[in-house]
Amino acid sequence: MTSIRKRLVIWLLLGLSIMWVAAGAGVYYSVQQGELARLDARLAKLDNSIRLVTNILPRHMLSDDIKPPPKASDRGESPTRDQKSQLVERALRDDSRSRALTERLENLSRENGCQFHIWKPDGTTILKSPNLDETNIEKPDNLKPGSPSFFDISGKNGKQMRAMAIMFRPKGFGFPRLRGNDPTGRRPGSPPPQNIPVRRPGGPPPQDAPRFHHLTAIVTTDAGPMHQTMANLLLGITGIGILAGLGSVTLIQLALKSGLKPLNTLGSKVALIDASSLDGRFSSKNMPRELTPICNHLNELMERLEESFEREKRFSSNLAHELRTPIAELRMMSEVAMRWPDQNNSDQAKETLEIAEQMQAIIESLLMLGRYENRQTEIQPESVDISSLCRSCWKPFAARAAEKKIRVNLDIPETQTLETDPKLLRLILNNLFSNASEYTPAGGVIDITGEGELNGIILSVSNTVSDIEPESIHHLFERFWRQDDARSDHNHSGLGLCLARTCSRALSLDIQAELDQENRIIFNLKRADEEKKLPSSSGNIV
Repeated sequence: MTSIRKRLVIWLLLGLSIMWVAAGAGVYYSVQQGELARLDARLAKLDNSIRLVTNILPRHMLSDDIKPPPKASDRGESPTRDQKSQLVERALRDDSRSRALTERLENLSRENGCQFHIWKPDGTTILKSPNLDETNIEKPDNLKPGSPSFFDISGKNGKQMRAMAIMFRPKGFGFPRLRGNDPTGRRPGSPPPQNIPVRRPGGPPPQDAPRFHHLTAIVTTDAGPMHQTMANLLLGITGIGILAGLGSVTLIQLALKSGLKPLNTLGSKVALIDASSLDGRFSSKNMPRELTPICNHLNELMERLEESFEREKRFSSNLAHELRTPIAELRMMSEVAMRWPDQNNSDQAKETLEIAEQMQAIIESLLMLGRYENRQTEIQPESVDISSLCRSCWKPFAARAAEKKIRVNLDIPETQTLETDPKLLRLILNNLFSNASEYTPAGGVIDITGEGELNGIILSVSNTVSDIEPESIHHLFERFWRQDDARSDHNHSGLGLCLARTCSRALSLDIQAELDQENRIIFNLKRADEEKKLPSSSGNIV
């Protein structure tokens, strides 16, 4: 089985690793979103600049519905001096506008580190920055006016760029106001304009009025520094995570070594326990709170073990005393028979037989105890009439009770039954009745009552006693224990009550004894408490 230390190390490292990964991912994600938000904000500020740049362009470049003014050569005419002057003026103006536009684009690109690309709706390029990297730059689709879209693209040699795509209408232009045939304001010699209807304020636009459609623009900026920053951040997070992991392993080992030290100390003390040190106890002083219940339970276990060992010592001593007398008698009778073989008679044989029967009864009782304690006897339950069984079991002892003038009260309901093994129950009742008839003094009282399982009590046998101490009640169910230390009575071996309790536990019952204030001893046969395991009569812990 995996050790507690190893399991704690694994779970702590696993939990800390998850926390480190989550924290590192959170820091990385937050910084990345901040950097992207910074780039996107810088790109969003160029929206107005793009609109201003488009306002410088001629109208015929912004809409396919407006054609550039026709030249005289296109009409098959020779330009006049005024027309030539107008053409030169227009060329100078276009050249100045082109230089201004180029200069503005270069200034915008240099100041903001950005490049521009503007398309018509049909995909025709209107304007782009001179140093624009066109790799992977295409006119985006599915854009909505006024809703910029931000995304990443790759340039030449894998260069990372951040881009903003917008769709807009040139500022100040919807359906442009076009002049009609009014010659006012025309240059002398200029051809008359086409007869184009004028859109009146508040009225619907003319059907043939030129339309300015939405333009699409992409603004890109170098995202390389941001990606380099994120790479450095990822490297730093990884390095710090590795160092933190190594440091955590060391700290966890030290913490577990310090935290488990009291447990190791307690284990060392437990390892020193043997049969000669059962009187020792574990002190909970200076023990961690988690180990205090263990110390208390160990002390309770030590008390039970000490009591069991003492019981076994008394059992060995009592068994030796119980067997010493019949063995001594047999030896003496054997020596007499060997010394005076002619004087053997039937009385000696009868005495020898009685001694052998006494020893055989002791051995059979011990064997029976062993079988019932080890659950080697099959239980055959059936419905038993308690009243009839008690009256049947009492008959062999009625003569002894009458001889001692003992008053017997047998009060058991006729309807009281119990689902149990009748053989074992009869053995229990015989031992209880034998004990009551033998140790009740002359003129005493024996009460045998059926409680109807009131408070869990099935049957109660009580009798008056004399010369018994309250502390002796605890030893009544021990093997070979007697109130008479001299063991002058050879009719009893001190195994009856012990055998009765063992049989009752085989039937999931229990026998308890108590001494009341009227100097009566009461034996209660009741159902055993399944939640509380009781020590067996042999002293073993169950």
